[in-house]
Amino acid sequence: MDVASYQPRDLTALITEHNVKHVVVRMYLPGETPSPDHSRAQVTSALLNGCSVSPYMWAYRSFDPVASVRNALQVARSEGLDPAILWLDCETYLDVDHGPAVTWLLRAVRECGRRGVLAGLYSAVWWLQGYLQDWSDFTGLPLWLAQYDGNPTLDDVVLPAGWRPDMLWGKQYSADGIDLDVFRRAATE
Repeated sequence: MDVASYQPRDLTALITEHNVKHVVVRMYLPGETPSPDHSRAQVTSALLNGCSVSPYMWAYRSFDPVASVRNALQVARSEGLDPAILWLDCETYLDVDHGPAVTWLLRAVRECGRRGVLAGLYSAVWWLQGYLQDWSDFTGLPLWLAQYDGNPTLDDVVLPAGWRPDMLWGKQYSADGIDLDVFRRAATE
């Protein structure tokens, strides 16, 4: 499952109810509400419940991409995570920020590399087509795709043009009260 401020700091009940093994936690950045302490508490809770944990961050176009990556990784590492991947959440945020542009994402991906972390993209086909439009620079990155079909498998996902099936690392298949996901093993290590 993936979590943010809509879920409690203590994830025990959700992990138990949904038999979760891997949790992707939003790393709140300075200037966001709630504070990064919410992220830290969720990471701790997931780890105490025996889950593996990956971080994600919102890719606000209005925020500096280099500082955003640094801050997200700082929050993750403050809780003992040594993430192999940082998911960059590409979507429109509350009709205030249209999400990242290509140049923003390129800078964030480069900063992930400088920090020893693989960058992955979370998005939906409709957002990529409508807002990013030219994603050719990113098709070699792991993709975590939102496709709310209720089916917890990666076998039937409609990929954006240019992405190979082996680069589909995750699918968010349900957002009905809680975001449920399925991931390739590589995304959970």
